[in-house]
This record gives sequence, structure tokens and C-alpha cells, in this order.
Amino acid sequence: MPNDLETTHLPRKTRLAYQDQDTRLTLREGLAEYLASNPDLIDTAQASSTAMAKYFANHDASHVVFGTSTAIEDELVQDIWTLIAIDVRYRDYVGDLMKAKEGLEVAAALPFWGTLQGFLSLLGALPSLVLRARAMPKKWPWAGWEPYLDQPLRETREEFGIRVR
Repeated sequence: MPNDLETTHLPRKTRLAYQDQDTRLTLREGLAEYLASNPDLIDTAQASSTAMAKYFANHDASHVVFGTSTAIEDELVQDIWTLIAIDVRYRDYVGDLMKAKEGLEVAAALPFWGTLQGFLSLLGALPSLVLRARAMPKKWPWAGWEPYLDQPLRETREEFGIRVR
């Protein structure tokens, strides 16, 4: 089964409309663009459980709101965003994934050298991410974000103080 970390289909330099800070797309439209451009993602309808379907829907929505791609560097950045700028506990974010069969698939698909390079580039980005997260007036909701589906992403980002890279 394909997983959320496969990156061969979307080079890092490719930017989609949802990744523009001031895009006029709504979260719903951004999610459609994100999912259409990433056909290898875990299909929430095929997830091993309802909890995992919600987990991946939450994860995908956060990619769109924070303007990150599925390139390994952005996946790592998104993990940091999730841990410092989204209202989810570490054990729920990491633990829930590692308990599911999808977690094993994600871990098995991680390319060693690409992940190592990603971690090294993340070290340089980490201070900026922390400062940007601290400047946010409130954290993005891990669950319960559906009321933002039809609001333009630029308004949502303004409300939460989110600046995309």
C-alpha cells in the first residue's frame, strides 16, 4: 500500500496554489489540490480503522494549512509544525500512528539517505519554525478543523498567524 511519505511524484520545487501564503483557495479546495497531486497517499477510505482515517485526514489538512508538500523535507517540517503549532499531544500524534499498520508502512518507506538529508536541513529551519509557532495567537486544531473547510486559506492563516515557507 502506498504511504504518506512517498515523494517521487512531487519534486520539492513544485509549488501548488495551496502553498501560496495569500491563496484564495479554501481549505476544501486546497485539500482537493493536495490530494489530486499526491495520488500515492494513504486513502482514508482504505485506512485500517476509523481512527486512522481521521488521523490521515487531520494530517492532510495540516499540510494544506501550513503549506507543506509531501517531499521528505516538508514531511519533517510538518512533523515539527504538528508538535509545536497544532493542539495534539505527542503521544497521540506519534503513538497512534506507530500502533497502526500504516505506521509500519510509513516507517518502512522512509529512504535512509533522504531522511538523513531532511533531518540535516531541518536543523537549519528549526529556530525559524519555533519562532513562527510562538508568534501564532492560537494553535491549529488537530481535530475539529472542518468549520474552516469553506474559508479561504489566507483568512485561516491570518487568523492563526500561520506563515508558509
